[in-house]
Amino acid sequence: MDSPLAADGNWPHMGSQEPAQEFLDAYRHQVATMAYASSLTYYHRMPAMRGLFKSLIRRLIHKMLRHEV
Repeated sequence: MDSPLAADGNWPHMGSQEPAQEFLDAYRHQVATMAYASSLTYYHRMPAMRGLFKSLIRRLIHKMLRHEV
């Protein structure tokens, strides 16, 4: 999951059919799936790892709020 760690506006390893992103491979679907999977893993499997998942989920939310998403 190196996409949340990437700089804003940089989308490595995330393909999308630009420019309108109307398909299922749009950034918003990919980022939302990463956030959902991370949240489920934290809640059900690793509740003791709060610090790790808190920063990861915050970075994913920050990515979701970008204009190109």
